[in-house]
Amino acid sequence: MKLSVIFTLISICFSQLSLNYFIRQDSVFVGDNINYIIELNISDNQVPIFPELESNSDKLSINSRIIGEKFVEFELTFWEVGQGVIPKIPIKIMENNQLKTTLETDSLVINVFSHLTSNDISVRDIKDMKQIKILSTLEKFFIVSILVLSLFIMIYLWNKREYSKKIRTRKKYIEPIHLRTLSELDKIKIEYPINWGNAEDFYLKLTYTFRKYLAEEFYFKALEMTTNEILEFFNNKNFLDDSLKYDMAELLNRADLSKYAMQVPDKNYFISDKDKAIILVKLMHEKLMNLSEEKNK
Repeated sequence: MKLSVIFTLISICFSQLSLNYFIRQDSVFVGDNINYIIELNISDNQVPIFPELESNSDKLSINSRIIGEKFVEFELTFWEVGQGVIPKIPIKIMENNQLKTTLETDSLVINVFSHLTSNDISVRDIKDMKQIKILSTLEKFFIVSILVLSLFIMIYLWNKREYSKKIRTRKKYIEPIHLRTLSELDKIKIEYPINWGNAEDFYLKLTYTFRKYLAEEFYFKALEMTTNEILEFFNNKNFLDDSLKYDMAELLNRADLSKYAMQVPDKNYFISDKDKAIILVKLMHEKLMNLSEEKNK
């Protein structure tokens, strides 16, 4: 009787924790976008943390990720015919800011088909030969006249197009990377009330814009690297002084805590971190310009 009560309590505690995962499409073809969905059955006071889905194979690419309150949807593409594999995905379930448990999907094996069929690539039968009527002199003259006239019209239109193009051509202004980044950073606002969801959204936008600047200005994969890998990259380049290095580490680490550890920073940090990102962009660009001028001397 006592053992039965214990099993009943365990069943009540975990009966609501379950997940369902599936592919929305009935058939999967090479090069098509498919939707892989994971749905959770959890209580309202529990919060799921969905990780990034990564692929180390050229056979599978991850295009996007949409996160809902109790679900996540990945947009994937397979690039080879045969059996494609979606790896296991662990999902942490948080309750009262503590890890309650971890749910994990199984590896999903999918049959990937080609749009080409055997009928599309088969060799067709050779048609019977037909007699060709020889054109008369009048028909030949008419065809030649049309071709010559068409050629003159094409030359006229081409010359007219080139002339118009020269008149209307203007040098297209390309905004520098750092100015575009500063403009994008300035537009990022914190949504109220300040909670974990709004904090995560703010730091996602802030660090994405900052990482994109690093990737475009310094030509490395900042959007795909961890905070430690980015700091190690600049350490190897010996580009940052101690002050810039400290500010960058503080900005990226606080963003990581907000996104992955569900920490909600104080209101003042939102403003200071945004200002810090703006100052870092300005100082790093200025340092690049100074180095470029020294090389040209």
